[in-house]
Amino acid sequence: MMADAVLDTQTRICDSCGQRFAGASWAASGLVCDRCFHDQPKALRTVPRRTRGGPQVAVAELEPAIHSGQPDVRRPEVLEVVGRWLRIGDVEALDVIMATASAIYLPGDPLWLQVVAPPGGTKSELLRALQGPRVVSISTLTPQTLISGLKGKNEDIDLLPHLDGKLLIIKDFTSILSKKTEDSTAIFADLREAYDGYLEKSFGSGVGIKGYRATFGVIAGVTPALDMYRTVHALLGERFLRVNVVGDEDGAIMRASQLEGQEKQMREEMGRTIGGYLTRAGEWTSPDILVEQRFLEQLRALARITAALRSAVARDRRRYVLYKPQREIGTRLVKQLQKLARALANWRERVLVTAEDYATVRRVALDGVPGGRLAVLSALLTEDGWLTTKQAGQAANLPTETAGEHLEDLWMLDVVLRDGDSTFSWAADDGARDLLKRAAIDLGMQTTPRQRGQEEP
Repeated sequence: MMADAVLDTQTRICDSCGQRFAGASWAASGLVCDRCFHDQPKALRTVPRRTRGGPQVAVAELEPAIHSGQPDVRRPEVLEVVGRWLRIGDVEALDVIMATASAIYLPGDPLWLQVVAPPGGTKSELLRALQGPRVVSISTLTPQTLISGLKGKNEDIDLLPHLDGKLLIIKDFTSILSKKTEDSTAIFADLREAYDGYLEKSFGSGVGIKGYRATFGVIAGVTPALDMYRTVHALLGERFLRVNVVGDEDGAIMRASQLEGQEKQMREEMGRTIGGYLTRAGEWTSPDILVEQRFLEQLRALARITAALRSAVARDRRRYVLYKPQREIGTRLVKQLQKLARALANWRERVLVTAEDYATVRRVALDGVPGGRLAVLSALLTEDGWLTTKQAGQAANLPTETAGEHLEDLWMLDVVLRDGDSTFSWAADDGARDLLKRAAIDLGMQTTPRQRGQEEP
């Protein structure tokens, strides 16, 4: 039996190697860094437990480690194999994909992720490599994919009953967006209901009502053309997180040229490695990953501000706003972000969420916000004072009309302030500044601009 050790969020000295580190892991030798923790025999590791008193945690006794059933393939092996075949400079995006894939073993609402990259951006090869007995891969969706209107044994003709507890890979989500409006609307309606765990549809011709309960993860590949349909997507309800894969165009072309003719070998090795990891991930993925109170507070602030920033503003063909929009409330988003943080800690072989995990989650949250909105908001936060539309556009490197539309969206969502009758000036709202600060989002914040007419203190 070892003495209780209380979590200390300050920089510590590892009791094993003597190096400074942030955060903590627990072992029989005391508080140790992650490297020493994983180097010790599993019998000497311990698992932290929450106390009833709040965010502090304590270790009261020796137990098997959370990761006592490590798979044959681990994160370093996956990164090595993927890096050998593909030019992936964005390792963080790969972390998000793998964490989302293994999150099917965690309780709660599912994680759905859109992987955004241009054509030829290697996303298809990454999605192809996600294999295993709990992975179902399809090219696209139609209104009849999840539940068809055909007669027969439901388990033979409908996909949805086969998805419970599994991961659905949609290789080409872009094609769904470009379908006829009635078809894409029907698909999004099905996805919206399926996300909540139950989908029911009624048919004529003697088929009647079909309904299934299923909870499943989704990873969908999509091109940046997604941004053309953002408003329609948002109005149907946000269910997807998003990661924009940052690519190395020259490096990717060079690697593709070097590997010409070796595609079969590449796909077999990547599928064997990643598939081997996902096949055994359920043996060690733990729901007991700890999230410190400071990260919980940051995640809540992050959900509030990003839900507001990504909210839809409906416009007609002439780009006039149709009605006063309602900001999205981040209740669903905060649960998704917290689950992603725990999934990342599991994938990175940690027992608690760290600052690195939070930074990755923050990146995913901001990837879901229109880039133009972030650009003009950053311009307002960088400059100390009010900016005209033209000034904001120049600072954001956007045409004046485009900047004006983004600023008007943010104004209607109560994120920025507007002054003037015909020629407008803009400034960031104090509430938005506070949420950005609490979420540790730095878009170039300066002191709060003075209200027009307010005297110097």
